[in-house]
Amino acid sequence: MTYCNIRLKSLPNQRFATTIPINGENKRFELTFAWNERAGYWVMGIFDPKNGAAILDGIPLLLGEYPVDDLLGQYPHLGLGSCVLVPRSQEATDPTADNLENFVLRWGDTVAGID
Repeated sequence: MTYCNIRLKSLPNQRFATTIPINGENKRFELTFAWNERAGYWVMGIFDPKNGAAILDGIPLLLGEYPVDDLLGQYPHLGLGSCVLVPRSQEATDPTADNLENFVLRWGDTVAGID
């Protein structure tokens, strides 16, 4: 299984491009991260870098336990692989508006049994 770790920052309205190895293929995405003040959590968007079209948007960045910890597990038909929010320390709470840098996205091959 191949994974990459995407380090996060607590900057409002972030947008950047990245390449992620998914099931033997390198896929390029534009990612967005924004703090949802009303809901009290960070959301991620995944966009096609060629045309800016949304693939998925408004994905809550919340911790969970297997198998619901896979942020993309309910979208196997999109071929986005598996993505899990992981604390970089022993922190066991969801990220807040100013501590997203204490987490990393572990993203890569589809985890067997999720889809």
